[in-house]
Amino acid sequence: MKKNNVNRRMLILTAFTIVITVFWIVVGKQASPDEMSYLKAWESFSAGHIDMERTPVYPFIIGMAKWIGGESHMTTVIIIIQNIIAAIAVFYAYRIALRTTGSERAAFWIAIAIAFIPDMVAWRNSVMTESLAMSGSIFLIFCTIGIVDGRSRWNILGFALWLSFLVYLRPSFVYMLPVLTVLLAWIIWRRRKLWKRAAAAIGIIAAVTVSLLVYCHAFQRTYGLFAPTSIALENEFYDMRQAGTLDPEKAENKALGRFIAETYRKNGTELYQYSYCPILWADLDYVIKHWSVKDIRQVVDVSRTPQNVIKGIAVRTYYAGRDVMVYPRATSLSEMFNFTIGWVYLLLAVYIVWLLCEWKRKGDVSWISVFLLFLSAANLAAAVVGAFGQNVGEWGRLIYPSKFIYIILLVQLVLSLKHNIETRYKRNN
Repeated sequence: MKKNNVNRRMLILTAFTIVITVFWIVVGKQASPDEMSYLKAWESFSAGHIDMERTPVYPFIIGMAKWIGGESHMTTVIIIIQNIIAAIAVFYAYRIALRTTGSERAAFWIAIAIAFIPDMVAWRNSVMTESLAMSGSIFLIFCTIGIVDGRSRWNILGFALWLSFLVYLRPSFVYMLPVLTVLLAWIIWRRRKLWKRAAAAIGIIAAVTVSLLVYCHAFQRTYGLFAPTSIALENEFYDMRQAGTLDPEKAENKALGRFIAETYRKNGTELYQYSYCPILWADLDYVIKHWSVKDIRQVVDVSRTPQNVIKGIAVRTYYAGRDVMVYPRATSLSEMFNFTIGWVYLLLAVYIVWLLCEWKRKGDVSWISVFLLFLSAANLAAAVVGAFGQNVGEWGRLIYPSKFIYIILLVQLVLSLKHNIETRYKRNN
């Protein structure tokens, strides 16, 4: 496939992506329970205050969309922005897939999948961070590959932009900081000619890390908790509450302990007026309205034991494996592409074995393959450790940014199997 043909095909694919997503916008936007919280966060940030539950990037996008389209067209503006960015990301996803698989045909069909798998289209048309999280991940990975390959210096600027964007879009992206640092340190060690660019990228990672620590300090001064948001604490509270390991009687603040214990004994329907979420989350919402985040942190801390932490991770790993990798309000069309995260566990395990076999056979493996493996595995680990509950389908949503990586890894395995079969067939004939 010639380069001109590839570029022409990708331009057509990008244009068609925009057309199909515009059609999706016309037939119906996806409502989001988080939309109100992002609006509230925008009001907090625009007033000069740090929001308790949201980092600044998405609320600022909400605010910009509200300024452009007004209250009545704000959602449409947000979805159009997400779709335009996603359509551009498809092109760069193709280039990442081509660099990884070495097959233009495979890369093209990977791009097709990323553009048109129904739940991916659905996320692009929802007021949630998932779509931008995937698009931003694609851009960051492309810039990282550009740095390692020694391409344009613009990749350094792109790396700084998209790393900052992702960390302040969703704090869970902090897992990228150590993974990228290890990769770049390896470049300095193995590729001496590129040490300046790698060192500059490590400097960017350090700057983003420091800025996040400063933000956490500002959050602590406001809410008494050293974190970028209260979401991680709320998730832990929820998880302990559901597992039955939260022990309010151990709280130093006895009044708070009695309040939480009394909340548990209340009739569930009485709490629904405080939250649109299930009763266990409503418990937390109810408690937060009456006590500070700092107080809740203290209850969680005294309830945490090494045994409970290990048990909690094991339980979440089990239930995450049963969760689905599809848009929550899936259509029958989406369900055709539905699979559980347990298959992701299997994919990563098989991929690791395959890499080890390749390393044993060739004495070397592609650094991009190792990089994508570590990045997607780190995302999965962060989701399993950080998500909450046993019945709420959060894990599929949290590892969604790596879904395109899983597709690339799967295609790599298929291409390798195809190559081995063809090689043996030729030998036998």
